[in-house]
Amino acid sequence: MRPPSRSIGRKQKNGGRVSPRAATGGVLMLSKNTIKKLIYPAILLGFLLGGELVARFVLGLGDPPLSVADPEIEYMFAPNQDCRRFGNRVVYNNVSMRNVQNIQTNEPFSGFRVLMMGDSVLNGGSQTDHKHLATTLAQEVLEKDMKIPVQILHCSAGSWGPGNYSAYIKRYGDFDSNSIGFVLSSHDVWDVPDFTPILGI
Repeated sequence: MRPPSRSIGRKQKNGGRVSPRAATGGVLMLSKNTIKKLIYPAILLGFLLGGELVARFVLGLGDPPLSVADPEIEYMFAPNQDCRRFGNRVVYNNVSMRNVQNIQTNEPFSGFRVLMMGDSVLNGGSQTDHKHLATTLAQEVLEKDMKIPVQILHCSAGSWGPGNYSAYIKRYGDFDSNSIGFVLSSHDVWDVPDFTPILGI
């Protein structure tokens, strides 16, 4: 006769019930309902993450340049930005100009300097890369023709008019420019800043 097993008569934990983890050798088993509850949020999270990646790297939405409200100029692009939008590089220097190089108000310049001010036409928007701006291209052409250093300072924002230009120059001056040019649309000529709060800035 075989001797009785040693496990006979041994009390089991959990009131004599074997836990799911113990029954599967230490692996926790989940019910179908629990699995379903975990799968749907995971799928939703995957779609959101995938959408973010597509928006940034495929559609090129990236990080749009930010604008700020101003008590005197009305609004302007925030200074010190280097953004990517629709695959284009959009840069604003320390005085909110669409130039790569920073500039000081009393900084002398040994070459020829032009201050260009304008609205969205001059600005070009996020659809225009820095290297394709009219001011960037004109600066390259003038430097080749004049054989001296040339700077074209690009100061602009959408729907800017004479009131905005005047306020900007009063604050920062003309940067000791040899010439000042303005580019504006007919509907912006009579645009008087009213400082109405604008959504998002």
